[in-house]
Amino acid sequence: MSDTPLFSMTGTIAIPPTLADADWADALASAGQTAGVDATATAIEV
Repeated sequence: MSDTPLFSMTGTIAIPPTLADADWADALASAGQTAGVDATATAIEV
């Protein structure tokens, strides 16, 4: 069996500026680990 993913998905979410980075970043990492997926975040300017 190869390590090639069956699919890839990219999404964009808006995080309120009042929410500390550590708060949502930890929650995202935990959710990704629970779901067995790689979850990463990148800041963008809008």
